[in-house]
Amino acid sequence: YTNFMILSKSKQFLYINELLSNKNAFEVNNKITQLLKDILIELEGQLRKNPFDKTIQYNIALVEQTSIMITANTSKRLALENLLINMKS
Repeated sequence: YTNFMILSKSKQFLYINELLSNKNAFEVNNKITQLLKDILIELEGQLRKNPFDKTIQYNIALVEQTSIMITANTSKRLALENLLINMKS
C-alpha cells in the first residue's frame, strides 16, 4: 500500500478505477472504507501539526461527506471521483 495522498491525481484516479473494477462487492466496500480511513488518519496527522489550516479542515469534511454519500448508496465511483476532484492540496 502506497500513501494515497502522495500519489499524483492521475495515479489516484487509476487506483480508484482499479479498486472499483473488482467484482467482489464486499471486498470493494472494505477497500473503500479502509482508503477513506487512511486518508482521514493522514489528514488528522496534518491537522495536529497545523490546527488552524482551513485547507486540511476542508479536506477532512470532504472525506467525511464522501463516506456519508457512499453509505447512502450514491455511486461509489461518483463519490470517490468527486472527492479527488474537490480535495485541495
